[in-house]
Amino acid sequence: MTDIYIDTDEIKDFLYMQLIKKGLVPGEKELDEISDSMFEFLINKRVIDEV
Repeated sequence: MTDIYIDTDEIKDFLYMQLIKKGLVPGEKELDEISDSMFEFLINKRVIDEV
């Protein structure tokens, strides 16, 4: 299996672009919270491991 590295900044950038495409303009604090929550979700679902 290939190792994949994901950090919260990468999630944050992705979510920002997706939200902009949908006409939403999130603030920096909201993006931080959403990306941290998404990272935790992926860990809890065992999609990724925290290193």
